Amino acid sequence: MAETLHRFIGYIVLILVLLSGAIQPAHAVKGGQTDIRREVVISALDTKCVKAWERAILRPNYRKDIAFLEKLNDLMEPRIINKLPNGQSDLDDIIAALVHPHTGSSHPFMKNVALHLDDIKHFVNNFSEVEGFNKVVSGLKNKNFYAQDGVSHLLNRLKSLDPSSVAKLEGKIIDADNLDGICENCLFDIQLTSGKKIEMKSYSETTLNSIAVNSKFRKQFKAYLASIEDIDGMEYVFNRKKFNNLGEIKNKFKELFQHDNYSIYDEVNQVNPSIFSSLGIDDLDDFITKVDGLDPNLYNFISVY
Repeated sequence: MAETLHRFIGYIVLILVLLSGAIQPAHAVKGGQTDIRREVVISALDTKCVKAWERAILRPNYRKDIAFLEKLNDLMEPRIINKLPNGQSDLDDIIAALVHPHTGSSHPFMKNVALHLDDIKHFVNNFSEVEGFNKVVSGLKNKNFYAQDGVSHLLNRLKSLDPSSVAKLEGKIIDADNLDGICENCLFDIQLTSGKKIEMKSYSETTLNSIAVNSKFRKQFKAYLASIEDIDGMEYVFNRKKFNNLGEIKNKFKELFQHDNYSIYDEVNQVNPSIFSSLGIDDLDDFITKVDGLDPNLYNFISVY
């Protein structure tokens, strides 16, 4: 009863705003007063979206999107929003950082914004107690397009996993800092309770073409190899919406293995020989044979999603 009364009062207030013209949000800079009033009435027709419309006032394309407003309203439910470290403040920052297309527009690989909010709801509702949750929330608040792209890919994969199987998010690759010349502060994206680490890569074909010579990528990859006992202990997941040719991705890793006369073998073997012995690789010649032949066991860690 109290909630119904609150919505009814909100509806009446919004209609009075429209009729009087005396009140206009101070930060409604774009669209003009007439446009703002029109949107207010649209929102008032579905009173559960009123508060969501208020939170999206600075996002002109989103505040007109009913599907977006409905999903935002779902996120504002106390049982969801109270799981965010800073509640409404975090959600406001997440909305301010969004780059996803609104209803009526499209993007070659980014989800519609309403679907993305669904992914956020699933993430908050199911992973708030997982170590690293706050780091992912920080990623959602990052306005950099590539950060938004990456975290969207991560959330998409999390929806495919049983929440109880996820142990950590955004953590340091174990022992990486103790390996001279390998990598400092290299992170994984997801660690399962089995110990398996998952690395999400939302790469275009252009970026993929450079992984063999990109020092940052190589160091992180070596850190993974140096921290696991066998190849099943890691998975590199590439965004299929950006590049879906698994065979070509494997060829790019082949080039990485071959780079600088297969130097990665000695660099990793000095600190973690078990990763290669688990694959039946006892020396450099064995390694070269498996690399050049695209041995399925060696390249089994690569997938697209």
